[in-house]
Amino acid sequence: MCPSLSLYKLVVQLPLQDIRRGLTSIKKICKDHDIRGVHGPICELLDCDEKFYTAVEVTAGTSLFHVVVDHDDISTRIIRYLSAQKGGRVTFMPLNRIRAPDVRYPTGPDVVPLLKKLNYAQPFHGAFAQVFGRTVICRDLEVATNVARNAEVDCITLDGDQVSKKGGMTGGFYDFRRSKLKLMSMIRECTVNINMKQAELEQVRTRLQDILKTNL
Repeated sequence: MCPSLSLYKLVVQLPLQDIRRGLTSIKKICKDHDIRGVHGPICELLDCDEKFYTAVEVTAGTSLFHVVVDHDDISTRIIRYLSAQKGGRVTFMPLNRIRAPDVRYPTGPDVVPLLKKLNYAQPFHGAFAQVFGRTVICRDLEVATNVARNAEVDCITLDGDQVSKKGGMTGGFYDFRRSKLKLMSMIRECTVNINMKQAELEQVRTRLQDILKTNL
C-alpha cells in the first residue's frame, strides 16, 4: 500500500519540504500508474514502547521517512515520475537490494540492541536492520561511551544522547512533545476510534430503517 494521510499530516510539521512533497507525490503516482509493492515509510511500519521513541527518532533521523518497496525497479519507476513532475525527493529502500549488516552485539544488563525493541513485519527486516541494526541502547552516557569504544557499535541512551563508534558524541535536550512517533500513535488511535464510531453509526442507521419499514 502507499503512504497514508497520517504521514502527510505528520510531515507538514517538518522543515523538510522536498521530503514532504515527495511523500505526497508518491501516493498520487501509485494511484495514477497502478504501482504496487510500495509499503510506506519506516515510521509507518514500526511500533515500539513509548519509552523508546526518542532513541528511535534520534537514531533514524530522516531515515524514518525512507520508503520501503519490494524491488529496485519500483523505486526507479517512481523516481522518474518524481523527476518529471518536480514532485520532491524521496529515499527508497528496495527489499531485493537491502542486506542486514553483520553486527556482533555486546552483552550485559546495561545494553540491548535497539532492533530488538522494535516491532515490525519480518519481510521488512532488512530495511530495519539497515537503519537500526548498528545501534545499541545503553543505560546511561557513561555506559554508552565505554561500549562504543570497545564494541565497535553506535550507542544511544533513552534520552537520545548518542556516542558513535567513531568517537563523536551528540546530546542535549530533546523535546518529546514534538515526537513524530508519538503523533503517529495518536493518529492511529484516533483513526481506530473514528472507524469504530462509523461502524456504530451504520448499525444505528440500519436499525432506524428497519423501524421505519415496520411502521409503514
